[in-house]
Amino acid sequence: MIAKSFYIKSIQSISNQGEISKVDFVNGFNLIHGPSNTGKTLILKCVDYLFGASKVDGLDNQDYLIIDLVCESGTIQIKRYLEENKNKVYLRSSIPDIESGEYPLVSKTKMTLSDIFLTLLGIDQLPIKVIKNENFATQNLTWRTFLHIFFLKESEILREGSILDPKTNTSLTAFRSSLLFLINGENQAPLEKEESPDSIKLKNQAVRAYVNNKLKKISEEESKISETLKSISKEEAENHLNDALHQVNYNNDALSKITKENKMLTEENTSLFVEREENSISIRNFEKLIDQYKIDLNRLSFIVEGNRPMHSYEEDTSCPFCNSKMTEEDNLVNLESVAIELKNIQIKLKDLTETLELLKEEDIALENKIKSNQTIINQNSHRINKILAPAIKELENTIREHNMYFNLQTEKATLRKMASEWNEDLSDYDDDKIEDNKYKPLDRFPLNFFRNLSTILETNLKKCSFPNLSTARFDRNTFDVSLNGEPKSSQGKGYRAYLNSVVSLSMLEYLDLYATYPIPIFMVDTPLLGLDEAIADQQTTKERLDNMRYAFYKFLIETGNHRQIILIDNNKNLPKMDWNEYSLHTVEFTKNEDFGRYGFLKGVTD
Repeated sequence: MIAKSFYIKSIQSISNQGEISKVDFVNGFNLIHGPSNTGKTLILKCVDYLFGASKVDGLDNQDYLIIDLVCESGTIQIKRYLEENKNKVYLRSSIPDIESGEYPLVSKTKMTLSDIFLTLLGIDQLPIKVIKNENFATQNLTWRTFLHIFFLKESEILREGSILDPKTNTSLTAFRSSLLFLINGENQAPLEKEESPDSIKLKNQAVRAYVNNKLKKISEEESKISETLKSISKEEAENHLNDALHQVNYNNDALSKITKENKMLTEENTSLFVEREENSISIRNFEKLIDQYKIDLNRLSFIVEGNRPMHSYEEDTSCPFCNSKMTEEDNLVNLESVAIELKNIQIKLKDLTETLELLKEEDIALENKIKSNQTIINQNSHRINKILAPAIKELENTIREHNMYFNLQTEKATLRKMASEWNEDLSDYDDDKIEDNKYKPLDRFPLNFFRNLSTILETNLKKCSFPNLSTARFDRNTFDVSLNGEPKSSQGKGYRAYLNSVVSLSMLEYLDLYATYPIPIFMVDTPLLGLDEAIADQQTTKERLDNMRYAFYKFLIETGNHRQIILIDNNKNLPKMDWNEYSLHTVEFTKNEDFGRYGFLKGVTD
């Protein structure tokens, strides 16, 4: 799959003299406007020709046309001559798997121009077969089979019938099959064989057998569940469950309080351990100091007690510490100093001893506190591990068992509902409903196709301020819009172009949301054509008409945010709005040779 999105970058017409007439586009909202006969419609005719139309009028003295496309994976330029070699195109491609070269418009063996555009939508494995009639005959899917749903010509915009259906009934089935393929992406070639009456009967029999077997198994499973549930009533289960939940909450609160207390006691013990270590260091230091004081006390006591009076000796006495000669006077002075020092040490020793006793008492108190805290911690841990945790686990098991009861109740109800729905669906597979083998594409559209498209359509009409709108629906029978329960034809000719444009855009939006292959562009010529007739028919007022024009254009501008819009319109249809506010890409033809661009083709005037 190569690409899923593209837009038109430009369209060119090259004259026989080589003069280039070019219009550029952006990937968003594009407005080409001006007076009549300036070549606005001719631009879309050129695009149509490059999309595979057999001819194009109004291009006298022009040699060939070129369209430039920008894709997610590259660019493509398509060139097609107007006279010679008009049944083929010349391609320049930078996209992988799409080669540059010549491509025919029609071929059974080669890749065609139509295949190029299908590839750009992301459609691969070409050719794709779609069913073209009620007898399941097939044809190749082509670009032009569904081109009209996003390429609204001026000649078709006022159609009374559905703008989505082709003009000829012979193409109706092929178109709807093509639309079905865009939605579901399924090749339709094998449908004839699969959908014969005999095949349908066999399929129905298989479906009925399968569903009946499932219904039987559902019944058996429901019986087992009922047997499991009968031992307890719903009221008892609810009461037990509420009691268990209450008890779990109570135990969880107790567990939280105990855990919090243990954390606090542990933190306190950590602090006490630090305090006790500091106290132990002080005790050891005090004990060492006391020992030193005791040594000094013994030494000084020895000096005092062993000293004899100096006057009992005639000769001089030596100092017992330094061995220097001492007189009797000196000896008396020294003994006095020793006595003072001895007394001081005795006082300090007493103080230290008393302080040491206090420190030891404090150490014992700290040790007892730590032990007391640890005892509480151990008791709490025992309560958690032996009582609360098992109780909580047991209660959780009880809650799980009772939840299982209610789950089984839900499962039983689900099985019963499923059985009821399947039983109803069996009626869709009755053989007596098989009428014929005719192919009806609308029967194969998604189940909610018409409902979803109706929702989109009503929303868009409200955005576009359609007057007196109550409800809007996409009608299956007409394949068109129905307003307030009435067909489109009841709204009058003045609204046809307007409604056809909104219907087409709504289909493209549906494809964006739900389809396998959405379409990224929308081109329309004079979507408000004939809207003035609504005033003449007294269906609306000028004020309401102006509001419709403004709302419609604003809707198109917003739509241009996610797809390319190429809009052709006359100046008289333009609403009064600030074009600069939206930074729009506009091309104006003035039909005046003195200013602006006269028209599409250079050198061509009316």
